[in-house]
Amino acid sequence: LHYPLRRQRQMCIRDRLKAIKQAGMNSQGGEDLMVLARKIELQLKEMELVLQGDLTRSRRAEFVQAGLMGRLGRAMRAQSSSSGPTQTHMDNYEIARQTFVGLHTSLKALVDGDLQRLQQLLSERNVPWTSGQGLPAWKGE
Repeated sequence: LHYPLRRQRQMCIRDRLKAIKQAGMNSQGGEDLMVLARKIELQLKEMELVLQGDLTRSRRAEFVQAGLMGRLGRAMRAQSSSSGPTQTHMDNYEIARQTFVGLHTSLKALVDGDLQRLQQLLSERNVPWTSGQGLPAWKGE
């Protein structure tokens, strides 16, 4: 994805978690909601490391494993080569492809599992509506 669009989607889940945590803090008995929201945040951070690599360590000139985006960028440089892709380009692409499959599976499980469960708990406990939560069930009252 183009960087700003990728960043927008990434922030969407983070913004939802921030709103959920705020709603959980303002409701009684929301400690387990906060724990689940924090668990999701940590999983997202791990996924970001896979996607981007460890930018903090990289800035300190420490060795870091290349992230998916770095490998993909290296593979795409073959387009500007007059001799075509090298074995290194193809290897980087294959590693990025395999990494993406695992990352996609993890993200789908997070969104369809823990995030869905968190939103269901919010609804069951009548915690105030948060963005991205969907419409609350109408009880006809």
